Parts: sequence; structure tokens; C-alpha cells
Amino acid sequence: MENAYHGAARSSPLLLHLLTLSRQPDLPEREWLRHRKLDVVTLVDSFFVWWRRHADAFRRRDDTPYREAVPQIVFMAWVQKVVNGGGEVGREFALGRGRIDVVIHFAGKIHAFELKRVTEHDSLETIREEGIEQTVGYLDRLGTSEAWLLIFDERPLSWEQKLWREEVEVEGKRLHLRGG
Repeated sequence: MENAYHGAARSSPLLLHLLTLSRQPDLPEREWLRHRKLDVVTLVDSFFVWWRRHADAFRRRDDTPYREAVPQIVFMAWVQKVVNGGGEVGREFALGRGRIDVVIHFAGKIHAFELKRVTEHDSLETIREEGIEQTVGYLDRLGTSEAWLLIFDERPLSWEQKLWREEVEVEGKRLHLRGG
């Protein structure tokens, strides 16, 4: 099922870049860059700490287009700061093509991120399983064996229920799963 976020982003990749650019000033400095190395665990953990504090404010803003994509847009803005530290961020815009959402190239390494949402009409288990399958399939094409699956839970739950972490290995691929 195509939503407005993916349809608009596919037709105009510049649109998503501009949306993330407008959110960057709201984000803290890059504590995940140390000695020209990218500490992805710190990047993701810092994002979820920050997201917990600010998610409601971003969702309530009247100037936020594509409300259903707020977590994805804000995460992309968060990692965009990596570019300023000597890396490159690639974003996927085509829904249904089995591609990863964000790929960071930094210091000769590839860091892949798949971003998913759980709504009140979804099951976390279903979204998790679909996300794992999609991510593992993409890693073969990307030529790497490690990735991140970030699942944003939009259901009316407490943050204690939404925040979780899991490490899984599937078909020789290591996946870092985080919920928020």
C-alpha cells in the first residue's frame, strides 16, 4: 500500500532532502563521531533518547507535512549530520522495491537502516518479521552482512513498551533491531 510520503518522495527526492534539512537545526551535536569513526550504536541510542523527549512535539507541529512519516524524516535529518562529518547518506525513495531506507557510507564502511512504522492497525510482530525479511534480502544486494531495523511504534503505548532492542542473526546476517 502506497502512502503519501513514499509517493511524494519518489516523485521528488529533493523534497525529502528539504524536509530533513529543515529539521536539522532542532537536533543536538554529533556525539557519535569519534576519531573519524562512526559509532552506530551511539548514533541510534542517542536518537531514541532524543526521540522519546521530542516525538510528541514533532507530531503536533502544524507545519509538518506527511505526518505519518515524521519518525522517518526526523531520523533521516539526524543521520544527515553524518555527511557533514565526512560521510555520505543515501536515501531510498521507491516503495515496494525491497530497498533499504537509509545507507550511510562512512570511513569505507556501509551502515544500512530499514525504517518501519507500527500503527494501531498493525501488529508489531508482523512489521518486525516483514522488516527482517526485507532487510536481509537487501543486504545481499548491498554486499554487507549487518544492518539496522528501526521500528517506530505509533500505537498509544507507554515509552517503556515502545522502547526495546534485539539482536538477531538470519542467514548469516546480523541485524540490530530497535523499537521506539
